[in-house]
Amino acid sequence: MVLASLKENLPEQAIRTWIEPLKVVSFQNDTLLLRAPSRFIFEWVEANYGVALKQAIGKAFGLNTKIEFSIAPLSGAAPRPAENPEQPLPEIPQAAIKPIDELVEVDENQDLDSRFSLAHFSCFGTAEMAVRAAEFVAENPGKPEFNPMVFSGGEGTGKTHLLHGIGLRMAERFPTWSCRLLNGEIFLSDYVNSLRESRIEAFIKELANTRLLLLDDVDFLGGKQRSQETLVLIIKRVIRNGGQVVISSSQPPSAVPQLYSRLSALLQEGLIVELPEYNPATREDVVRRFLNRHQIDLDDPSIDYLANNGGQNMHQLHSILMRIAAQISILRTRLTLEEVTYIANRLVPRGASLHNGQPLTRLAVPQIIEAVGEFYAVASASITGNGRKQKLVKARQTAIYLSRELTDDSLTSIGYHFSNLHHASVLYAIRKVEEKSRLEPRYKSELQKIRHRLSR
Repeated sequence: MVLASLKENLPEQAIRTWIEPLKVVSFQNDTLLLRAPSRFIFEWVEANYGVALKQAIGKAFGLNTKIEFSIAPLSGAAPRPAENPEQPLPEIPQAAIKPIDELVEVDENQDLDSRFSLAHFSCFGTAEMAVRAAEFVAENPGKPEFNPMVFSGGEGTGKTHLLHGIGLRMAERFPTWSCRLLNGEIFLSDYVNSLRESRIEAFIKELANTRLLLLDDVDFLGGKQRSQETLVLIIKRVIRNGGQVVISSSQPPSAVPQLYSRLSALLQEGLIVELPEYNPATREDVVRRFLNRHQIDLDDPSIDYLANNGGQNMHQLHSILMRIAAQISILRTRLTLEEVTYIANRLVPRGASLHNGQPLTRLAVPQIIEAVGEFYAVASASITGNGRKQKLVKARQTAIYLSRELTDDSLTSIGYHFSNLHHASVLYAIRKVEEKSRLEPRYKSELQKIRHRLSR
């Protein structure tokens, strides 16, 4: 009823982007408490759709209904009343849910963010191993060889996404399983508070009795041995009770500075999956998925630009996409490449795209074609032509891949240099090279040697 009323006044894209992420927490004493996944979304909704939202809720619940918001950070922290951090979130009366069940889907576990499902995770190349492992654990929790499971990788590689995704999938498959998601900072804070208040046993028991324990950024505990000793005890109890533990870290456990030896050894008893930095093809997939999910229309050159210039990690790319979604929502008009470029450069300085942690050297496609030709002893004209011999195809696909990686050119522009290849054929060549370099160490070494030549 509320959603239907909002749809009369707001565009569908605005509903998907700004209204659907809101979650119902409670309805008590004529006050409806909604959870927003970030302060940015809360402030945007309040500033741009506050009046429409209040009117729609007023029609459903009465004109005296008050609306309050709680902010739940994407790190997994559930909103808690500040005056009593131990007080659980109020349960939502069934009668209160029914009038607004069209507004949002109510999560039983307030920690989990429904936007981070496994279905929304981009899994090209080596990242596919991570998402397949996550799916297996979510369907088959408690297997010794996967328990605990550790995802390691740099900032913005999808570790938090996978933790939420596992929790969401298991909530569907095993609805009776209790779940707790927290990050290293919250774990440490709760641990210290429990010591101060002489309730450490209750703290350990609460987490140890959880069937699914999801801990993000465990490396935050580095150097804090007592908290790590407690975590070892909790993890062992969860596993002994038949539960599942999933942890994320910026590095593999053996490489985390000042990680307690017993905790490091325990984390290495299960499966460790390393998440790679996102390459342009994967970033393009992320962009297209976001646009499809929010029904946003951008042309291919704009998408290509975002895939190559959307910041150093997924967090920065997501902030750019949210800004684009906001502008389209307000202006209700399609953005040009120039406008997309302006937004990206305002949020993330140009040249911030990285390869293996180092700034990319921007080159011209003909330079890359020449370098590849010299390396494989193939004429540049043959690389840009239509020959189908295996040696030519390998050189052509390599040149296409490196052109995408080392230039600002769009897929269409790159295709122009290779006998006007369609952008879909260019993308196919890029993915073939990614697969080949993953499966063949020798070919991966060849790519690195060509890059070295180009960097001189």
